[in-house]
Amino acid sequence: MSDPSAVYLRPGDTYYAAVKAADPDSDPLSFAWDIRREVKIPPGSYAGSKEKRVKPIDGLIRDATCQRVEFTAPLVKGPYRLFVNIFDGNQHAAYGNVAFLVTD
Repeated sequence: MSDPSAVYLRPGDTYYAAVKAADPDSDPLSFAWDIRREVKIPPGSYAGSKEKRVKPIDGLIRDATCQRVEFTAPLVKGPYRLFVNIFDGNQHAAYGNVAFLVTD
């Protein structure tokens, strides 16, 4: 593998992801996960200014409201991202994502 940080998943296989998060005020946290196709970045785009929003793919994540999720890799090969949004219930949020490639 030329990039040791690259994530390669097999179509239709089951995987797990988790996020480590804590609130400084000890507020309870809620989680929202989704998987989307990778965005094609148009020329001249800066900080997402010209990117088109991609809709989440339904049915891939078993329970998208947990800190640790089980998900199925998409059946169509190609680049994707797994997103997580974290909320504390007091108008504060954090988010993260990881890119992955579905391939044989």
